[in-house]
Order: sequence, then structure tokens, then C-alpha cells
Amino acid sequence: ILKLYDINVGPLLASLGIAGLAVGLALQDTLKNIFSGASIIADKSLKIGDRIKLESGELGIVRDIGLRTTKIETFDKVTILVPNSQLANNRVLNYSLPDPHSRVALDVGVAYGSNIDKVKKVLLECAKAVDKEVVDNKKKPEVYFTNMGDFSLTFKLIVHINDVSKKFVNEAKLR
Repeated sequence: ILKLYDINVGPLLASLGIAGLAVGLALQDTLKNIFSGASIIADKSLKIGDRIKLESGELGIVRDIGLRTTKIETFDKVTILVPNSQLANNRVLNYSLPDPHSRVALDVGVAYGSNIDKVKKVLLECAKAVDKEVVDNKKKPEVYFTNMGDFSLTFKLIVHINDVSKKFVNEAKLR
């Protein structure tokens, strides 16, 4: 129709193509984040309330998964906004999957010459003293001798817990 009125459409189409390319490049990151957010929700790889550790080392709880960003609350009560494309493309350790059970593993050093049986007994008693609602009673605590260090004998104490949300609190109690 425009050709009938002697209007050349070639430059108009070229201008629209260049404008579309510019808009597409400008929205590239936003669209990447939106599609990554939809992917995270559809895959159910993260959900609100999950305890996660980002590849950069931050630990926290997923508080919201939005179109562009995911909000993660750290244990210092600070909110981190992470673009969804970073969550989709980087490694994320999800402590809540596949189930909320977890374990706390602590290295304990004792002086050379210590009675090994007594050390194991004391460590197991410490593990049993932790709150019964937290400790998984189906799995008993374990103690292993792991290393002869320069200045101490090293033991590993392993305590199984019912809920990963209690893991970091109980690590502090055991220490």
C-alpha cells in the first residue's frame, strides 16, 4: 500500500530492524534473568525456605524467587539479591534437598598421650547432650580417629540431625 503512494519502505524496514536489534540487546540480561527464574521455579531446584550455599561462599535461606532476582537472607540477617541467571549458571549447594536430614562433622584435636577410648567416650557424651529434638535418634553419633597432627591427635565427631535448618546452630553448640 505504501508503494502505491511512492513511499520507499526499504529504509523504514532497515530502521525497524536496527531498532529491534538495539532493544533486543538492551533487554538481553533482563530476558535471561526472567527465563532463568522460570526455569528455577519449574525445575523446583530451589524453593522458598531452602538453606543454600552460593558458589561465591555465602550461606543463607531463600526468601523469594522473583522474575529477575532471588532474595537470599544470610544468617547475619542481610538480604542478598542474586540475578536468576547467576543461580541458573553457577553451582548452588542446596542443603534442603533431597530431604532435610543432615549431619554435623567436627574435627577435634586432643593432646598426644590422651586415652583414646576416653576421648571417644567424652565426645559421644557431648553429642548426646545436644537437644533431643534436633539430634536424629535413629542414627547414633560417631567418632573416628583421623590424623596424627604436628601438635595433636585429630578425631572427627559426626552427629546426625533431623532438620538442616538447625545444622548451623548445633555446630556452634557442639564447638
